[in-house]
Amino acid sequence: MRQSRHLGLSVAQIAELIGLWSDSQRTSREVKAVAQRHLADLEEKRREIEQMMDGLSVLVKACHGNDQPHCAILDKLSRGSLAQHQPQQKPQLKKSRVQAEVTSASTSSPIDLMAWMRGVHVHHDAH
Repeated sequence: MRQSRHLGLSVAQIAELIGLWSDSQRTSREVKAVAQRHLADLEEKRREIEQMMDGLSVLVKACHGNDQPHCAILDKLSRGSLAQHQPQQKPQLKKSRVQAEVTSASTSSPIDLMAWMRGVHVHHDAH
């Protein structure tokens, strides 16, 4: 069971495996099903990460990365032109309050995002 965290198994999955480990009536089919579900979850996460990487690659290639203020990355992000590179279903990760605010702001218009950013700077400067 020590290896289970290294394989990315959740606490619930580990608990399920421990329950199966201690059940002398279990079948190996039941244990394999837990591992197969986790493998399928990892495959989905990998696909989502690959899509995010593809989208980010498009942004990086579009940017000259020079001393000029124009930024193709910000232009493309503000227009939302990378929809085809976004995962079909976003990962269900726990979000901090700041991440939730960023997610909320990023689903609004670019003007709302700019208003949110001003609020972050004002809020951050106040501390």
